[in-house]
Amino acid sequence: IHNTSAISDSYHRDAVTNFATGTEYYITTSIPIRAGFFTNYDARPEVQAGKAGQADHIDYMGYSLFGGWVQPNSQVAGGVILQTGEGKAQKTGDTNIQTVEALSYTFAISATHSF
Repeated sequence: IHNTSAISDSYHRDAVTNFATGTEYYITTSIPIRAGFFTNYDARPEVQAGKAGQADHIDYMGYSLFGGWVQPNSQVAGGVILQTGEGKAQKTGDTNIQTVEALSYTFAISATHSF
């Protein structure tokens, strides 16, 4: 007999609301600067005291900054996305809860062309 409660607990997600906003400013007619702010809240349940084997719960806030070169039929852009987060986690098989600070950098390049 399998413990279906443990299996369903690992797939449980809470409702969250995330936000994102951004702006774009053209330095010249072909060079835009784009900046944004967003949240990336964790949908997994909060880590609870007295339990073991719980999934991490880390809520993030992020920022993005991109620059580009735009022509009528094509565009090239590059930039960085930075996420910082705080939350709780457990080591496998341990009931102790640790405070977690997370940092993530993503570098991105994109190119598009329409014919």
